[in-house]
Amino acid sequence: MSLPARQRRRGWYTALAIVSCVLVVALGALFIPPGWWAPSTAIDGSRFEQEVSSELSRIRPPEKATWAMAIGERELNAWLANRLQRWIEHDEALSWPEGLQQVQLHLRGDGVVEIGTQSGGIIWRVCLKATLEEQAIAFTPVSAHAGLVPVPATGLDWLLELLPEGSLDADGFVRVPNEGALADGRRVVLGSIKPRSGTWVLNLETVSPGEVSQQRPTDTSISND
Repeated sequence: MSLPARQRRRGWYTALAIVSCVLVVALGALFIPPGWWAPSTAIDGSRFEQEVSSELSRIRPPEKATWAMAIGERELNAWLANRLQRWIEHDEALSWPEGLQQVQLHLRGDGVVEIGTQSGGIIWRVCLKATLEEQAIAFTPVSAHAGLVPVPATGLDWLLELLPEGSLDADGFVRVPNEGALADGRRVVLGSIKPRSGTWVLNLETVSPGEVSQQRPTDTSISND
């Protein structure tokens, strides 16, 4: 027996109300930033940049060739908010994506880095799992979000525009070199990373010209074990 027309209309109204509530909640969640998102202009990041540059280029005796440096996300995010765009604009190989307003990140204790940007009032972020390989650091996309809403991990375009061409390989990994050359011919090699929530400790080695790194990493996931 079919329901009376009044009852059918009431059912449709109830379903419409539920759907409307779901849409309102989902729309609101789009504009809620993650808890770690807090861009600040109180610190311009120049001191952080100078300190990192000084540590990397420091002359070290052979017995102190291996050393560690802690990178805190508060200082790193200040640099990203106030210095990254100027730094990229001075590199002819890179370009600042049109419409990009802010870039911030969160260093998690499980070896995942969350990288976000603000566009249209929404914080778009991607979570990348870091793995230290012999020649590079590989970042595997784990998830992506618009605000607090999970979305397909297709929002990497803006991030790739900030990286050198070829950083994304055929396997879908974002790979960046785990060593860099200094002006005097020395190299700084990343041997391991100890992640803590908000701070990652980098274990590094300064290698003189013609020498071989003593702590070349093997493929391993980055964890806080």
